[in-house]
Amino acid sequence: MQIVGFCPYGYDGSLVTVEVDIRRGIPGTEIVGLPDSSVREARERVRVAIKNSQFTYPSDRVLVNLAPADLRKPGSSFDLPIAVAVLAASCQVPLSDGAKTLVLGELQLDGRVRPVRGVLAAVARAGLEGIDRCIVPDANLNEARLGGHPGVVGIETLSDLPSVLHMLQIGRVGPARLQVSNRRASAKIAADVSSFGYDFRELRGHALARRALEVSAVGAHSVMLFGPPGGGKTMSAWSLPSILPQLTHGEAVEVSRIHSLAGALPAGQGLITTRPFRAPHHGASTEGLIGGGRALLPGEVSLAHRGVLFLDEAPEFDRNALQSLREPLERREVRITRADHRYRYPAASQIVLATNLCPCGKLGSFDTECFCSNAELHRYWKKLGAALLDRIEIRIPVGIPDAPELVESEAESSAQIRARVQRAVDLGMERYKGESFLRNAELAAGGVRRYCGMGKEARRSYLHAVQTLRLSARAAETVLKLARSIADLAGEELITGSHLLEAVQYRRAGESEEFWESLSRSA
Repeated sequence: MQIVGFCPYGYDGSLVTVEVDIRRGIPGTEIVGLPDSSVREARERVRVAIKNSQFTYPSDRVLVNLAPADLRKPGSSFDLPIAVAVLAASCQVPLSDGAKTLVLGELQLDGRVRPVRGVLAAVARAGLEGIDRCIVPDANLNEARLGGHPGVVGIETLSDLPSVLHMLQIGRVGPARLQVSNRRASAKIAADVSSFGYDFRELRGHALARRALEVSAVGAHSVMLFGPPGGGKTMSAWSLPSILPQLTHGEAVEVSRIHSLAGALPAGQGLITTRPFRAPHHGASTEGLIGGGRALLPGEVSLAHRGVLFLDEAPEFDRNALQSLREPLERREVRITRADHRYRYPAASQIVLATNLCPCGKLGSFDTECFCSNAELHRYWKKLGAALLDRIEIRIPVGIPDAPELVESEAESSAQIRARVQRAVDLGMERYKGESFLRNAELAAGGVRRYCGMGKEARRSYLHAVQTLRLSARAAETVLKLARSIADLAGEELITGSHLLEAVQYRRAGESEEFWESLSRSA
């Protein structure tokens, strides 16, 4: 039997063959194949765990090879595959059937098997590669079953290995291919609405922001909220998850897989059923936002895949970290390049930025005066930069509402808005059947021309807006995507002039030079 481990680099990961040779010589164990320190330490863990599980560790020279040899092997998930390979090579377990077996797990000294990260990705990759069966920690069994592989079993302790192998051999299956779930299946994943915490009913006096967030929820459009402190920017952003559409089964598997690779999926949990909402601190590094580092983990923008990444006080983040968001905003994925390998993580997240108008936060307030200089204002907004702002699709000013609006006005609840959003999203997903994208924000140039049809009047309004505002090519395309989402909310196939005018209103703030000049005059 061929033993295979898994290296959780990137969304797809890499399979690693574990080979063991036992020969006469001075007793000892050597691990080759570019193992890192945690894998080299597995020698003692494996040896003691085997002895404490009523097996015998070979008294000869043991050589463990991890292939391919040019890929650095991290983590403790190689403990169990090394132990199984040693027991097979020393003829202590029946592994003579020649089947390929994926094995994952960390060993305690008493032989118990601890959970590891990346199990869902490993099982999915094993199915695609035609591996016959998978042995995973019992605590990871629920997530492993999401990979679609028919030959997955859990193991709790190393002493259970003979019975687990016997069970696999009795019900042995041929080489399995992963059956990928239909990402546009009509069945949705029911979410726990009570877990959202914030409700749009409490967001009073912000009709424009409420409507804009509803449009953004339909198309997964990126948003920037700007205004004085206390206006409701943060509350608006934290209320957004309560109106997002339900995850499809395929989306839920994608989200669960990324969290599994990051080690953020709790042991014993299976499918993640709610769209993620990530709100990192402004001290987050570039690797923290985008991913990478020594362990090549997914970053916040990937952990927010199919959900929301909220950056409160956005200009307080490191400039390089902010600018690194341009690629996921454009390509909906993150590409991490190292000298010898390239990896990717999906990042189709809805990015929401919130910012004051100036460093001191007083600009735009009625009862206080801002003393920030033009140079300070320039440095403050320069952190965001034109290139990043051009990729933000909706820009919404959020002022402090009047007292009657704040105290006496009534507002729709999140449940009412969410029902409208779900209907609009269902229309879009039906329209995009057979395409590689799911939401309006993901439309490429060809998709915009194909799916954003409009009449003559609407076309004239569109041309006038592009010429008058001198919109960039990206901004002009964004207006059509926003209009597509607005039309979906109205249940209409063709984009009309009113849809375009509303879309231009959301895009216009911060687009013209007059906006930035008005900031300087206010300061």
